[in-house]
Amino acid sequence: MTSLREKYKIFKNSRSFFYVKIGVSAVLVACILYRCDWKLTLSTFMAIEPKFLVLVFFCMVGGVIISAFKWQVLLSVHDAHIPLSTLNRYYFIAVFFNNFLPSSIGGDGFRIYKTASEVVSKGHAVVAVLMERVSGLWALLFLGYIGGLFVGPGSSGIPYFRQFLWVIGSALVLSGLFFVVTYFISDRYKDGSRFPVWLTTLFGWIHDYRRHPGKTINVVALSFFFQLYALSWMLLLSRAVGADISIFMLAVAMMISNLAALLPISLNGLGLMDGSFIYIASSMGMEYEHGVMMMLIMRVFLVFLSLIGSYFYLRLKSQKVS
Repeated sequence: MTSLREKYKIFKNSRSFFYVKIGVSAVLVACILYRCDWKLTLSTFMAIEPKFLVLVFFCMVGGVIISAFKWQVLLSVHDAHIPLSTLNRYYFIAVFFNNFLPSSIGGDGFRIYKTASEVVSKGHAVVAVLMERVSGLWALLFLGYIGGLFVGPGSSGIPYFRQFLWVIGSALVLSGLFFVVTYFISDRYKDGSRFPVWLTTLFGWIHDYRRHPGKTINVVALSFFFQLYALSWMLLLSRAVGADISIFMLAVAMMISNLAALLPISLNGLGLMDGSFIYIASSMGMEYEHGVMMMLIMRVFLVFLSLIGSYFYLRLKSQKVS
């Protein structure tokens, strides 16, 4: 008899679930657009200086390169040394997959597939991609939490904001303690037989980071640098559209919208990430239309980034054929 968990797994991988995600994204996007004053939105767009849009786009390109560099450091922790130019191409292709395939896992799966032959085991390729994601998310949560403290629960305009900050703070502390503890005991238990295989394997992977403390620090530093970098160009974009929002409020909006995008109920976060960002930012004083314009510009620029990735993908395919 099929268990409830197995039934959910089958449904999640089915075409029906894909159609559900399309429907959720369509409804969310329709709701966002329905509430929008298009006259004001158009006037906002016409007032943007093109040089700011060009700068924001190249900042987004730079963000991909920073992520690829962090990925390179993570792979080197597991003794895989791949040129940055190669990883840059793979990362742009992953962006293309994430935006034009049904699931954002497609891009990560491609990166794992392309680097699995360069490491001791496929598990190391998986861990490198996973740590690139998790370390970035941890840095984002930390900056969002600090931003939330500066904003203050009373002035945020977000229901249950104090409780939300408490949950985020607890998650940061617990996850940080987990990594620190496993980091220091990994040498003792990486080859032990007293634990389940998956836990012994985890200790072995963490031990790789203990062998390379300098690279581990670089990963943490790059994670914070990337999030501060993203926060900076998002602040630039907000000023370009004429929005009035502080950097602390923006950090909170980015944190919550990225968390919402992790929910597997929409097509690559479309509508879910955008709607949550607009809702949070407008709750903290930003004009609704300014939030809509920021998300529209980001989505358009993601398409351009995907086109760069599609170019590299076609070149990769042609090289295989030849």
